[in-house]
Amino acid sequence: MKKYRNIVFAILLLSLFVYTVWFQKSWFWINGTMLLGWVLFVVQMLYNRGDRLYWFIQKAKYSVINPDTQWDLTVSYTSPQIDTTVIPAVQKALTKAAIVDRPTIRSISKQRFEIRADELTIEVYVEDQSLHVMFTKIPVSFRGSNRTIDHRITPVLEELEACLLIEKKSYWLTVYFGDMNPYFGLYIQRLGQQSVSEMNIRVKTNELDQIEISKQKLTISTATLNELGATAKKYLTLSELPA
Repeated sequence: MKKYRNIVFAILLLSLFVYTVWFQKSWFWINGTMLLGWVLFVVQMLYNRGDRLYWFIQKAKYSVINPDTQWDLTVSYTSPQIDTTVIPAVQKALTKAAIVDRPTIRSISKQRFEIRADELTIEVYVEDQSLHVMFTKIPVSFRGSNRTIDHRITPVLEELEACLLIEKKSYWLTVYFGDMNPYFGLYIQRLGQQSVSEMNIRVKTNELDQIEISKQKLTISTATLNELGATAKKYLTLSELPA
């Protein structure tokens, strides 16, 4: 909170300087040296904390605009007990994602099927002791990120995982921001590049989890459902300035 107060103070001081020069010229000629000293101090502070100012502006803009994003989530489970016999239990668990409309199941092959549950499209296939679950094109507004994680994605996966014996789990969540990926702009500013047409950034959060950032999307990779939820909430609500 203190860093945001500093930014607001800096903006107000610069606004006061512009007002004084424009409307109070006689006062400025008498006290201008002192005021210029403060202005230079503020400019230096903003330069040193440019990423914080950028982040403050992005959070305010996203909260007001509330842009739409699109999510793709892929989950992979591995276990010797996984084969085509688990498909009925998987279908029963995933169809509980439907709240408004009745879910539909479309069989694609003996190992693959698709479920439509309200706004969710879920494709599932089994191969080589592995189960792969893919949520595609989930429409999510910026302010609806927490609700989607807590009330749509997590309950469905918890229901699914409760009916399986799993040895290894992997989660990949890709968020498409369209033309406004705030993390891309943040890292561009930190690198100090004037013109970058294409860039991919990989941030390791620990030994198993990482974040990948490109111009129009962000991908979260984790090994646990709890870590997926925590990381998604942190990054998709712009709640914390990344290190």
